[in-house]
Amino acid sequence: MRLRYISLITLLLISSQLFSQESKNEAFIKGENFLKEKKYANALTKFEEVLVEDKSNIEAIFNAAICYLNLDVYETAYEYFKLIDLNKTDRLKDFEYWYAKSAYYHNQIDEASEYINRYLKGLGIKKYQKEASELLKVCQLLVSAKDSLTMNYVIEPFSEQINTSAIELGLIVNKETRKLYFNRQTKDFNLKKERENISALAQVQLLYAEMGKNDTWEMPMLQTVVMDKSNQKNLFPTQAPMPIATDFLICQIIEENKRILVCQNNDLKMMDWTGNEWKIVNNMESLNTNKAEKSGFIFDYGNKMILSAESNRGDLDLFLASVRRDGTWSIDKNISELNTTTDDVTPFISNDGKTLYFSSKGHNSIGGYDVFKSEYDSTTQTWQKPINVGIPINSVGNDWYFSMYGELGFFCSDRIGGMGREDLYRVYAFDKIRMSGKVYNRSSNQIQPNCLLKFVIDGKIIETISEANGSYKVDLPFHKALEVKVYRGERIMYEENLKLNVNPRRPRYMNRNYYIDDTFITNKEENILSYISGNVKDKKTQKNLSSVVKLIDTNTNNTVKTTTTDANGNFNFFINEKNREYIVEANAKGYIYNWLDVGTVNNENSKKIDILLSAIEPNARFTLRNITFETNSDVLQLSSLTELDKVYDFMMENSHIKVEISGHTDNIGDETLNKNLSERRASSVVRYLVGKGIDRNRVVAKGYGSTRPVASNEYEKGGRELNRRIEVMIIG
Repeated sequence: MRLRYISLITLLLISSQLFSQESKNEAFIKGENFLKEKKYANALTKFEEVLVEDKSNIEAIFNAAICYLNLDVYETAYEYFKLIDLNKTDRLKDFEYWYAKSAYYHNQIDEASEYINRYLKGLGIKKYQKEASELLKVCQLLVSAKDSLTMNYVIEPFSEQINTSAIELGLIVNKETRKLYFNRQTKDFNLKKERENISALAQVQLLYAEMGKNDTWEMPMLQTVVMDKSNQKNLFPTQAPMPIATDFLICQIIEENKRILVCQNNDLKMMDWTGNEWKIVNNMESLNTNKAEKSGFIFDYGNKMILSAESNRGDLDLFLASVRRDGTWSIDKNISELNTTTDDVTPFISNDGKTLYFSSKGHNSIGGYDVFKSEYDSTTQTWQKPINVGIPINSVGNDWYFSMYGELGFFCSDRIGGMGREDLYRVYAFDKIRMSGKVYNRSSNQIQPNCLLKFVIDGKIIETISEANGSYKVDLPFHKALEVKVYRGERIMYEENLKLNVNPRRPRYMNRNYYIDDTFITNKEENILSYISGNVKDKKTQKNLSSVVKLIDTNTNNTVKTTTTDANGNFNFFINEKNREYIVEANAKGYIYNWLDVGTVNNENSKKIDILLSAIEPNARFTLRNITFETNSDVLQLSSLTELDKVYDFMMENSHIKVEISGHTDNIGDETLNKNLSERRASSVVRYLVGKGIDRNRVVAKGYGSTRPVASNEYEKGGRELNRRIEVMIIG
């Protein structure tokens, strides 16, 4: 019996080895070796090679997910973990730990807590026992922080003029918050090469931007920097010095447009603007040591500085420095009441000189670097216990380089949802602003009492009425686009789409007068306005629906106007721009949004349309508009993202549904290739939605090739072009 038992064990071991050898081809083995060496990008390349040949290889998916996680590509890491069948994880070592870590970085805290608990309660020695225990503590803190640390602040990323797919960091703003400097790493991270090699070639630029007259940021300008010749060998050992590229990380504006404090090669330096370029004027030798000095902030009329420098433990601590009589700097002390055994960095002191903001991985951080606040007690001459500034400023990612000017703040973060690996953000310490003004008649300039002002935001309506003196006031969420309609009686006398821009001088207030125009609706033939009017109905019952309706410019894909239907499901758009092509889109709660192409509208062809909406139920489907891919490829083009974001919003609003994303082609070419291409394109859409936060179990991809045409394939226009499409179908 014992011999049989040993033979059985031996047979199982041999079978396991044979299976392992068969499943682990050369690329897989190389990937494993790279992974052991922590060369994650190189390892990822090999595991992706394996998945090209066998997309169901669970071990390759698992290892690729670990690589993405260690490369800080959190969205893709989470998406890959979601592809793994939870019933087939026995051979995936420490799966629960890695899955929990991925869920944590994807803000799925409950899921992360569940799996990290499974990992810690499991049998056997835990390789990541310490890391898992720390992760569990952070998850528990995050759960409790949802209430205690959540603030009514608004976080808004800078526009694509400033944020890019590269790394933006080191954001510094002047006191009036209308001018800013920041750094940008000019090379995107390349997954095919290791991070260590890229960093040696990466170029960091210094950029400057100003706020324009309409309170929006203008295109940033590249700043010219004179290279420090004593350090050129260390900067670019394989390249000639470049006048516009530098490794200077900006820390503080000392004198506006004249002097800045920067960090270069782990030393703090002062730079002056010569009129054409930035040039080092003070190497601050008395302050810099053979250890690292990373960031600093000068205050008290230029006499004191708080800097982040390497401690005797090897981590970064905050130190107090002051100016000597001879004008040089000296470090006075370690600010022990603020420091932890982890890194404490990027200090900033507010205008009052008593409030310090800095970032730390210690204290009660909810993940990575968190922003903390401390007040100075002049009686005890100490800084008070740091307070976490809370959510949404802090996230599970790194949040740092924070500054605060009154109720406006600025910081850098690598949180989920950014344009690149590190982006710049604004903070508003409020979520509504008071809009006020008066309503006038445009022709007579007389005040207009008793006018109804209706503001539509995400389908919700806020109303106010102008008083006897024509004045009105209303509190509005400022960070979302809104539609404004001004009524006199039942007639719309004025309408516009509006995005409120916060004025840094009076951030909580906005003054805006409205001028109603009697000619807006007129009987004079020469001034007749063209319009699009219509009705929104339930497709099956023909019942009139309450709906949000948008007018979209076909060429730009931008929403031109937004309105809501009246009690009878009717809507109306007056068209100011002639000879443009438009699409009308309707969205009602409990229904699938739908759109109609109305073509060109001008004085001679005002149009009336009906939009039919299908209730959200099994087998209901809709075709996505403006989804495009690169030729013969599954790579989504940027123009597709607007529509895909609508699908994301639709699924977030209807969190109970599951959908099938199906790809379709025309009948040109080999049908096998068409089916494969259609499936890959559908999978690309699924990856995008999952990457944005849709649960992987709620979306499936299918490719049907040319087997389900909706038009004739005999001609292109109105035929094959319609058959090349992506559809969404409700399946549960």
